[in-house]
Amino acid sequence: TPALSLIIAVLLAWVRPDALFIASPILVLWLLPDFFTDWVNRQPVDRTSQLTPERERFFRLAGLRTWRYFREFSNAENHWLIPDNVQEAPASVALRLSSTNLGLLFNAHLAAHELGHLTLGEYGEAVERTLNSARQMPRHNGHFYNWYDLQTRQPLEPRYASTVDSGNLAASLWTMKQSCIGLPSQPLFSKALWQGIRDHIQLLSEYSQDLSVPAEALVGIRELAAFAEPLQDDACSWIGALAWLEQQIQRIERTLGASATNPTRRDTPVAPDLTWWAGETASRLRGIRDQVENLIPWGLPEYLPFFSDVAPIEGITLASLPSAVRAVGSRVDEILNNPQAGETERGAARLLRRRLPFSVANASRLAQVLTRVARDADGLVDDMDFRFLYNPKKKMFSTGYNVGAGQLDPSHYDLMASEARTAVFIAAAKGEVNQEAWFHLGRPFTAAFGERVLLSWSGTMFEYLMPALWMRSLPDTIMNETLLAAVHCQQAYARKNGIPWGISEAAYSERNPEGIYTYRAFGVPELALDPNAAENLVVCPYASFLALLVDGEAPYRNLEVMSKMGCLGSLGFYESCDFTPRQKPEHGNFELIRCWMAHHQGMSLLALSNFLNKSSIQKWFHREPRVMAAELILHEKVALSVPVKSDSRSSDREHSARRLL
Repeated sequence: TPALSLIIAVLLAWVRPDALFIASPILVLWLLPDFFTDWVNRQPVDRTSQLTPERERFFRLAGLRTWRYFREFSNAENHWLIPDNVQEAPASVALRLSSTNLGLLFNAHLAAHELGHLTLGEYGEAVERTLNSARQMPRHNGHFYNWYDLQTRQPLEPRYASTVDSGNLAASLWTMKQSCIGLPSQPLFSKALWQGIRDHIQLLSEYSQDLSVPAEALVGIRELAAFAEPLQDDACSWIGALAWLEQQIQRIERTLGASATNPTRRDTPVAPDLTWWAGETASRLRGIRDQVENLIPWGLPEYLPFFSDVAPIEGITLASLPSAVRAVGSRVDEILNNPQAGETERGAARLLRRRLPFSVANASRLAQVLTRVARDADGLVDDMDFRFLYNPKKKMFSTGYNVGAGQLDPSHYDLMASEARTAVFIAAAKGEVNQEAWFHLGRPFTAAFGERVLLSWSGTMFEYLMPALWMRSLPDTIMNETLLAAVHCQQAYARKNGIPWGISEAAYSERNPEGIYTYRAFGVPELALDPNAAENLVVCPYASFLALLVDGEAPYRNLEVMSKMGCLGSLGFYESCDFTPRQKPEHGNFELIRCWMAHHQGMSLLALSNFLNKSSIQKWFHREPRVMAAELILHEKVALSVPVKSDSRSSDREHSARRLL
């Protein structure tokens, strides 16, 4: 405490004045604990301060399209897991799962909740289903294998435990754990829920411009949008409007369904995307109504006039619900014991009294679901033993363990600017390796495009920015400066080549004999240590979403350009644009790679949630006590006299890419 530090300082000055100088740093920390705590936990710069309504709408609708990938394909048929990728032509769904995809699926549901596309109950139900399914899959030393068959949930050969993938999954699990602990203390009916409905209605309006949409459906969508536009962002307004909104969307669904079965229109199907989103909008409205009926029935229009002042809906959390129910119950008793109360009021009180016990029971069940998810997620991370992946002589992690061969890969991760830094941080935070493993990661700098930046292996956006989905990059630190510099280098390299920016690992124009796109890492040569790094110009929209973690302006402009190039599809932005295609491209100077990959869609969605919701994914990750205990290593500053490499392509290190496609 400050008082104790002053007493010790006085005693040292009196008894051992020569020791006062040595002890002074610790004494200062004790003297100013609040200042030091605030400095350590200060938030990154707010990148949304200049976000206009137009840009926010662009990002929110892009995020909603992206969310469809997980909403549509994480289903009972796929055991509530997620396919690795989906391709338009030839139509293909890759029924395999990586451990990174599993983690991103968990956090995609969290991002959807933060963006207002899932209620708390829907979030808890979704992640518990997936968690229960995942726990049935075989593991090695607690680690999920690199790839599983989605239908059998058995590992694919060769069975392999990947250091990077395990790190990504562990970060996702800790993030999910802390969200399940913290969300019960946040409002059940936040403004995000109502903004989520607005997003759905706006997307319906966009899709209704399709010429195949019947006039009656078009009129219905316009009426829906007109009705919702003046509603205030408060729970009472929207809950009161739910009945009309549900009836209207059901009419739209019936119109679209009738048109789809009309024999005269068999050759001109009604816009399938519009039909899907109409159904999803109906599902959203049902989900919110269910939460009202199950948890706060006094918020329904038939009860609200008599009880709105007892327990205001906007402030109710799952944790505070029992006390709110008691307060409403007391009001019910007052009404029923008051002979002056009107019959309508007394009738409402009698009906509500029957529902209140169910409200308490439903809240208890939901709290138990979230508690189980937090407990099981924590258990899965505890089960992951990172020590056997670590080479204590080299003080580095192997790229992974080949279970069939019973041996570690000979290649190691030795760069700070790498996606592997998540796994290294997790292992250090768990206490399974010393923090020296973190500081043993190489920090070779180079000068490129007027920037001083850490070198990565392939020069991809993925290597630099994926760990920042969870780990904060604090101002004036080595990683924050590197991430900013890497984005600037990507932009400069793109300008030099006259293309949009954002080069990273991706599917590209080369196909296998079945017509499926192949996959590899692409990057900026000036940022790559790999002497054989591919120099193809393959631009990925997901790279721009990742850049939102450090820049709120340039990614919007870049994505807007790519949207006008035709890169926005039904499941979000397409995988990539290949400006060095093997065949004559359909779009003039590039080939549009019409597929979506689970991990790229997941990264995009998490980056958007961080950007639009004040670093929400990072916030949950950093609430994990073991992360809080280790996060000081993220405060590393840049040495002013650091040596700079002049030739970034001179390494002969073995490349060990293990991406399966």
